Amino acid sequence: MKLFGLFFALALAASTTLAGPEIIVKQRAKELRDQHNVRQGVPPPTPPARPAPSSSAGPGSPTNATPQQQAIAKLQADLAAIAAKPQITPELRQQLAKDLMAVARGSKPSHEAIAKLANDLAQTLAGKDVSATERTRLVQDLNAILNSANISQTQVQAIASDAQAILQVGSAKRSDAVNVASDLKAVALEVQTGR
Repeated sequence: MKLFGLFFALALAASTTLAGPEIIVKQRAKELRDQHNVRQGVPPPTPPARPAPSSSAGPGSPTNATPQQQAIAKLQADLAAIAAKPQITPELRQQLAKDLMAVARGSKPSHEAIAKLANDLAQTLAGKDVSATERTRLVQDLNAILNSANISQTQVQAIASDAQAILQVGSAKRSDAVNVASDLKAVALEVQTGR
């Protein structure tokens, strides 16, 4: 299995290295399209959400939030705190990793993959101008990837591309946004294969 993974990584590296200008232009055009979609508010390519269990409490009541909804709200707060600060503390990175892991249901990715995602995401978002709407969309993408056991590779690619576009629209460097998208794909692979 490791040999297959190594072969796949080498093949991917070779195809990227040997990619002609037309492939690179096509990839950049898709990135620009995704960034335009984010700016225009086109819905993210996430799979449909499962309906939340109904409760007798009112919709605005905090007592009716499921553990999953609470974890997503904490993740949203983490991203807002990170975007507001130009320097990220190790404690905030650890909290982000903890909250990312809490969002994952079922098959969970490794702590190493989550730590890498948290580090890259924190570095990319630190001090960036990402609106509340874009952060909400990013959280939807993160939730979809962390719970991607039953979605196709095409959907994983679309979600990772959407997250990359959100970060780039929020003034992140392309290379940082690409790193986060790669981390998301790696996390999805672990979730889908059970590591």
